[in-house]
This record gives sequence, structure tokens and C-alpha cells, in this order.
Amino acid sequence: LRSRRLRNPPADGMTGMAWTLLACVLSLHHVTAVRLSVPRPPIVAVLRLKARAPVGTVALCSDTVSGRKLLNPRQLNKRISDAESADTIMKLHAQHGGSFDEIHLSTCWSRLGKVARGADAFRLQRDPELLAPLTEQTAVAMDGFGARALSTTAHAVAKLRFTGSPYTRLWEAMRARALLCRGDLNAQGLANTAWAFATADRSEPDLFNALAEEAIPQLPDFSPQALANIVWAFASSSRHAPRLFVAVAAEAPPRLPGFSPQAIAMVAWSFASAGVPAPALFDALAAEVTPRVADCAPQALANLAWAFAVTGHARRVPSLLKAIAAEATLPARLRMFKPQELAHLAWAYAKVGHASPELFRVIASETTRRRAEFGTQELATVAWACASARHASPELFRAIASEAERRADDFSPQAIS
Repeated sequence: LRSRRLRNPPADGMTGMAWTLLACVLSLHHVTAVRLSVPRPPIVAVLRLKARAPVGTVALCSDTVSGRKLLNPRQLNKRISDAESADTIMKLHAQHGGSFDEIHLSTCWSRLGKVARGADAFRLQRDPELLAPLTEQTAVAMDGFGARALSTTAHAVAKLRFTGSPYTRLWEAMRARALLCRGDLNAQGLANTAWAFATADRSEPDLFNALAEEAIPQLPDFSPQALANIVWAFASSSRHAPRLFVAVAAEAPPRLPGFSPQAIAMVAWSFASAGVPAPALFDALAAEVTPRVADCAPQALANLAWAFAVTGHARRVPSLLKAIAAEATLPARLRMFKPQELAHLAWAYAKVGHASPELFRVIASETTRRRAEFGTQELATVAWACASARHASPELFRAIASEAERRADDFSPQAIS
């Protein structure tokens, strides 16, 4: 019997022997699912008996309340996996939620993470009540989740950006479960769990410490993206894990050809943010990514420049800075940069004193043209970088002065200085 509430039936209900006999009868009749009513409390419970039904038999049972047909567990999971929208998943949960086990619940979240995009995702973020029944049931059932179901669920909930008070109980339940089954998490599960809690801005010291200890001996089994994800998770959560970073610094270099440019940038950013010195790793990162800068997204280019500038390693790899500048100044590429990325790029080149007049010219021009899109800190950063690089751009400084006057109350003291 899967339902815990039926393990100890009420005194005026069926005895343990009666339950056993009923299970035997149902099994003999090839029934895989049946709804039973219990006198107290007035709930409908589901028995799932792994029957020896003939191959090809479709096992269904009647719902005594609505006359609906209930799918067996495998059919139900396939319905969830094939759902094409969040509304379909919510409808399936409303109809069959009483039959869901941890696999069904995990599949619901995983599928939501794939199909809920754009306006649909925003609708769910704005109105947590839409998913409240699924959220509550998952939190209650979490102590029955296996390692894989846990990491899959956490990854999906974080990907959907479901945080804040409506999801506090679920995140707390996932944290407690992760601590208990951390030894069962494989490499991908460890990376996904760490990434999920970092993305949700839940910096749990005990959990991150446990994940780091479990991850170190499994690093050879991590994929390149999983290696990048786990160091990113610790760096973005400000969790100090020097042993993990040292181990990754040793593991990553020979495997860098298998890293995407974005993953390389993530590793560089993570080590720079965590303040972990790794000169040999940065040499290897630069050698691998320099000929591949054309494949880097704007965010990756900005993060690479920032990371090498922060660590002071940029002066050892001028060819990388030259390649990034050449790529960023292409007109088609320049328009793809977000204001924050342009500001980080300008700061990095000014910080290391790398001469790149053309890069500063196009950044100044783009900032002037798009100044209304820039935040106050970004405007201040570009102004500081151009001044430090002694790049004369009267139009840029007039534009920044105009924005500063218009948005004076929004500037922090640091930005004003």
C-alpha cells in the first residue's frame, strides 16, 4: 500500500488481514489500480499493486465519484511527459493528483521547466496560486523523493524562477531531503542541485558544504557543463569551498576542448569571483578560448575580460584581450551587448591598461546612443573607464551629464564620485 494513511487503518475499518486478502484478490484479477473508500477520514486512497497483468493489457479503473477512467502509473507519467503546456499539466494534476507519486510529481516540474516559457512563465510567476496544489503536494511528499527526482525537481523550480514566500516550504523540504540523500546524488545531480539553490538565491551553508564534499571525489564523472555549473553555483552564492575549486582547477585543463566557450567563461568568472588563484587554469582557459572568441556570446566575452582583469592574469595573455576587442567592435556584435556587458568590458580594459582605442570609441558611441537603457552604475562605470583610458569623448560625457542631472536621485554616492 503506497498511501501512508492506510498503513494503520481505523479501528472501525478494515483490519490488516483484510487489506492483505483484498490485495491478493486484486492481484489475481490482474488489477493494477483501484480506488477504495475508507470510512474515516473521508478520503479517497489509491492502491497501486504491481500486478502480473498479461502483456498489452491496459489497466484502468472507474472513479466512483465522477465515472472517470484512471490511468495506470506508467500511462499517467507518459501523459505528463507529453504535455505541451502548463495548463495541460495543471489539468492533469487536478484530475489525477491523488494518484501522483514522487515520479509523477518530479515529471510535472521537469515538464513545466520545458514548456512554461515567456508569457506563460511570467503568468505562473505572477500568480503562485495557480501551482499552489502541486507545490504543496510536492513539499509534503518530498521525504519520499529519491536523489534523481529531488535534483530534477529543484533544477526545474529554480529554472522557472519560483522563489519567495509561496515556495519557501518547498525549498526547505528540498534542502532537508538533499542533505539526507546527498550520498546518492550522482555528478549531474550534485551540479543540478547546487545550481538550483544558487539560482534561487538560497545560500544554505550546510547544504553547500555537503555538496562540495560529495562532489570532489566524483569530479572525473562531471560533464564539462556540470563542472562549470558547480563552481558557478558556489561563486554566485558566495560559498567558500577552496578544496572544491582546487580540485576543479586540476580536473578542468585537460578537458577544456570539450567545454563550450560559454562554459569556459563561467569557469573564469567563478574563480575570479571566488578569489581563488589558479594561474595554470587561467593559462589553459586563455589558450583554449582565444581562437574561439567568435563563438562566444556577448555575456561570455564581457565575463572573460572581467575575470582576467580581476585576477590580474590579463597582462599574461594580451592575445586574448586583443581577440575579444576585435570581436566586440564588429557592428553586428556590438548591438547585441547589454548595457551591463558594455560597462564590464570597458572597466576590464581600463583596469589592466590595455590599449584599445577602437573598443573605447565604439563603447562610447553605443553608450551615447543607448544612454536611456543604462543604469546609473553602468553610466558611472563607462565614464570612469573612458577617463582612466584617457579616451576623449565629449559627446559621451555630455550625454552622461544629462542623464545624471535627470536621474540624480537614482545615483549612489559611489556612482556620483
